[in-house]
Amino acid sequence: MRQSKNFSWKIFFVFFAIALLLHIPFLNADPDRLVDVNTRGAWIDEGLYSFQARELIDSGSLDTTVNDAFIRSPIFQSLLVVFFFIFGTHFFAARLVTLLIATFVLAMFASRKKTRVFGLILSLIVFSQFHVFQFSHYSLVYIAAASWVLLAMLFFSESFELPKGLRNSLLASFFIFLAYGTTIQLVGASLLLPSASFILWLLSPSGQKRQRLMIFLYNTLFAVLFGLIYLIVWYLPYQEFFQTIVFFQTEGRFPSTFGEFFSVFQYNFTTTLWTKETIPYYILASLCLLSFPFLIRKSTRIEYSSILLFGVIWLLIEFPKTGMYYIPNRYLLSFIISMSVLSSLVLASLFDFGKIFKVVSIFALIAIFSFNMLYNFYSYQRRTFDIANLNTVFSNSVEPNMSVLGAWAPSFTWDSNVKCIPVWNNYMNFQKPIEKFNPKAIVTEFNQADNDHCYEQNGYQLFEIADSMRIFGVWRYNIAIYWLKSK
Repeated sequence: MRQSKNFSWKIFFVFFAIALLLHIPFLNADPDRLVDVNTRGAWIDEGLYSFQARELIDSGSLDTTVNDAFIRSPIFQSLLVVFFFIFGTHFFAARLVTLLIATFVLAMFASRKKTRVFGLILSLIVFSQFHVFQFSHYSLVYIAAASWVLLAMLFFSESFELPKGLRNSLLASFFIFLAYGTTIQLVGASLLLPSASFILWLLSPSGQKRQRLMIFLYNTLFAVLFGLIYLIVWYLPYQEFFQTIVFFQTEGRFPSTFGEFFSVFQYNFTTTLWTKETIPYYILASLCLLSFPFLIRKSTRIEYSSILLFGVIWLLIEFPKTGMYYIPNRYLLSFIISMSVLSSLVLASLFDFGKIFKVVSIFALIAIFSFNMLYNFYSYQRRTFDIANLNTVFSNSVEPNMSVLGAWAPSFTWDSNVKCIPVWNNYMNFQKPIEKFNPKAIVTEFNQADNDHCYEQNGYQLFEIADSMRIFGVWRYNIAIYWLKSK
């Protein structure tokens, strides 16, 4: 027993260290140019998700009204505060939050004894997948939240071990709570544990009915308990702000009829979803879904049955995103990871059907992992450092505690200790922002597309009120920095 535990810890640390080392060359680089080609994505959002926690450490003050990130992602913001306190308010420190969570989950799955084959396969093909690998070292909520869901799945699969049912059910529910506390987009994940455990109870043999009923009751109770905590402690105090965020983030993004959804899905599938980086996952996940009745009835491992149900329900919860009018790849990360769970389960199940199937599974695993890492190697070769260069410009140009307007501003002021105020027309900080915040500089795309032409539509002629202006190329955007005249 002791040797088995030592071996598990060795696997944990080996996977953790290797995964961490693979990401280190990317920690100070720009987001990959091809990971989300239809949106600014991480280029702008890393700063937006981090700057309030950054200012809390730098200045000791927190203004939750100038940005929606702290309200939408309280768990992630809390982790950022801790990391900034330990490592300082640096770009790499913010990225470490996501990276350490992702690598910890990878190592956890790889080191578990009862699901070791599945865990090793999952670790190799999920976290090497191009989009997942890239977003794992970005300071964004999506991979962190999905990682919490994966941990919930792990403890759910182990909740049927006597006498650990209560403890593991509590841990699984806690990690689901962390997931939607990290991003409100995953609030639907609160249904995963009660629904999966309910189905397992219905399908259970007579001798296990009582135990599985208790697991279902535990999961339902904890889901309600953690949901009430989130509702009372966080949602109700900020209810009006939440409603504004939800309206702005969802308005006009979802089709209103099934026929319309199907048309949008077809378009998204051919342009965004079916790509060379995701094709193996669609194929393997489809095989898993097609063989679902066989796998759920014939599997002798409750761990695999619970993971199968969990993965299928998670995929169904994420599937509506595929019909959104606006569908950046970062919104699809949980969908990709849920497909990866089913893909891994197919490859792991082949190990139980004899030597030939085991060889096929290993060959498929090696092929997928190799192709994935080839795409990530190409990403390494095309690294750029535009954001780091702009940070140098700002650190030499502004004084501490000055105000800087613009949604791009947090990305360029990591080393400047300034107050950032993002601006979006008809949403946030758009009413007389210059008079209200008295900024030293305004950062905006030259055509003002990032703020929906807020300054133009509110009568500001930035050329006239600026003392000087300079344009910088960042990826495919021309970023204008207007230095305002002193009053």
